[in-house]
Amino acid sequence: VYPTLAIHDNAHLFAFNNGTETIKIETLNAWSMGTSNIT
Repeated sequence: VYPTLAIHDNAHLFAFNNGTETIKIETLNAWSMGTSNIT
């Protein structure tokens, strides 16, 4: 799942399966995470 900038009601998630067949995601749970520190 690749999130884009999520601000209130303008939040979007994109899911990719890297497969050769179409799939249907019936349920997708998402939650907020803190920012990461990469050094």
